[in-house]
Amino acid sequence: MGQAPHILACLNNAVCALAARGGQSNLAALQRSLAAAIDRLLFRA
Repeated sequence: MGQAPHILACLNNAVCALAARGGQSNLAALQRSLAAAIDRLLFRA
């Protein structure tokens, strides 16, 4: 709702750009592993 999707897209692009500059070659795998880590932190039981 509101500006949240735009802000999240900007954050995603910034993280991808930093990872690419840092030498990460597989950005899709990096995104999946970061998403899983965030899910584990937010939803651990």
